[in-house]
Amino acid sequence: MPLISNIPNILNRIIKNPLILFNYKFYRTRIYFFLFDFLEENRKNKIELFGKKFFLNPKTYTGKILFSYREFYENNDVKLIKKNIKKSFNIIDIGANVGFYSLFFLQETNGKIFAFEKDLENFNILKKNFFRYKNVKIFNKEVGTKKNQFRPDKYINCKIDLIKIDIDGPDYFALLACKKLITKYKSMILIEISENSQRNHKISYKKVFKFLKSQKYEIFDTRFPNNKLNKIVLRKNEVTNLFAKKISI
Repeated sequence: MPLISNIPNILNRIIKNPLILFNYKFYRTRIYFFLFDFLEENRKNKIELFGKKFFLNPKTYTGKILFSYREFYENNDVKLIKKNIKKSFNIIDIGANVGFYSLFFLQETNGKIFAFEKDLENFNILKKNFFRYKNVKIFNKEVGTKKNQFRPDKYINCKIDLIKIDIDGPDYFALLACKKLITKYKSMILIEISENSQRNHKISYKKVFKFLKSQKYEIFDTRFPNNKLNKIVLRKNEVTNLFAKKISI
């Protein structure tokens, strides 16, 4: 998002929390964001994340955001996962990008992580970030239900405790590709939904919600983690993440 178009959001944050003006990270983030486009590529292709050297893709907006924040920036997702995750969890990360979620998961579990990224450029960076980790398996695969796509529920034969899906629209099809695992293990799910998925991928985001309900899951919008959802309606072009877990009996 260009700096000028982001000004209303910045002002809104200041109004809600004036003390942010005294937080050096507030200024550091915006300075990095502004300078990013002027830096040489080899100066913006890596950061330190969770105390480790972490390679980015500076050609993407995600790379720009991570470079600017210098930390994991989706705080509500982090809080929900930390509240529910256990050290033994095995996790599937679909739409792993260069691995920022997978690296976060590694701070919370010593179980297995299966990371899927279809974009070859991002996948090659993903390999650089995780070649030392024997418990992280990475795949240059597109996950989905079509004949030429990869179905985790056909090939992964261990217990899966958490599934994260973020593939910018066709997330529902990736969810269906994990259906047998979800039914068998009652895996927790973190999934992105977007209002424009109907226009771009011929599938309504409401299908995700309906599927999770059919599996008897409690569902939360990660922006409002204390309120269980009984329905979901997104505004035009709105995007959010849902966190779902099996209803406790």
